[in-house]
Amino acid sequence: MALTLRGLLLLGLVATALLAGGALPASAGAAKCLTCEGEGEGEVEAQFLTIEIVGHGSVKNGTKTYCENLFSSSKECEVELAEGKKVTLTATASSEYTFQGWSGACSGTGSCEVTMTEAKSVTATFADVTPPAPPTINSPTSGQVFERTAEEPVSVSFTNSGDAVRFRCSVDNPSGGEICFTPWSTPKLAAGTHTVRVWAEDAVGNLSTSPASVTFEVVIAPPKTEEPPSGSGGAPSTGSTGPTPVPAGPLLKLDVRLVAKWRFDRKQTIFRKLVLKRIPAGGKVVVTCIGASCPFKRKRPRVIGGVADLTASFAGRKLDPGVRILFKATAPEMASEKFGIETRPGEHPRGVPQALALS
Repeated sequence: MALTLRGLLLLGLVATALLAGGALPASAGAAKCLTCEGEGEGEVEAQFLTIEIVGHGSVKNGTKTYCENLFSSSKECEVELAEGKKVTLTATASSEYTFQGWSGACSGTGSCEVTMTEAKSVTATFADVTPPAPPTINSPTSGQVFERTAEEPVSVSFTNSGDAVRFRCSVDNPSGGEICFTPWSTPKLAAGTHTVRVWAEDAVGNLSTSPASVTFEVVIAPPKTEEPPSGSGGAPSTGSTGPTPVPAGPLLKLDVRLVAKWRFDRKQTIFRKLVLKRIPAGGKVVVTCIGASCPFKRKRPRVIGGVADLTASFAGRKLDPGVRILFKATAPEMASEKFGIETRPGEHPRGVPQALALS
């Protein structure tokens, strides 16, 4: 494997010390700041700033571009900085995109100030300003008449016509509605004409410019009565039809992303980064570690800005081969996602089979 500039310079330090007949300098094995910006190059410790761009845009420090993504859905860059160095990051959106905000080491939509006292990471999210296409309402149809014996809901079914990840439904409300999935059951409807509207919503909250809509009519008929059998003397019974059960709609699947970086100490694995990203609002994560060298057995990390960062829990921890780290992510009204990784002796961790995932 080709040696990096850092590796060549460190080997030079080792060789110089050995030729001089002395011991290795105490800092020979430390990560020195060889290529980073600022004063004291080669004399101070290096810290790495990881920048992820979701969407299309760039992140700069002053006039220097640290990371830029113009084509893919996301991109990650790593910048080497001198320990203690302070940088001010600014985010610039590409054409037809808008900056949504920072997560990780920064928050909000302004500039992001980071002081490199340790390795840190930030995420800049840019959203496509083009709204999604509205869905297609399949049922009810325009002008349909529902004859009922009591106020009952109406089942509304629709299909996705674009790249929406969720929908909002309302009845007789032109300005917005509640999160819904197909089929959606309206509230109980009185007699009269009603209009159902369904908006499509993308991953960053953009609604379709106009909703899909259907107008229909509800007629409340008097309950039917049944005459008692002749000579029975009983009172007439009243029959009515109850509300038709509305099946629950299919749940959207979570799309949680695991970002992991590691190095090896002989046969042991040391994670330098272990982060779960793209966790929806209200989402939760449960992490289980199986193995004698695990730092914990079960943990519920905090989710901040859609990110659950486990790096600190594993920092400096040497994990033996065969350690399994299992993840279970959940979010309101979404199907849970379960996956994991398993350490191997001096090799990249591999995925844990589904049979070993959390129950």
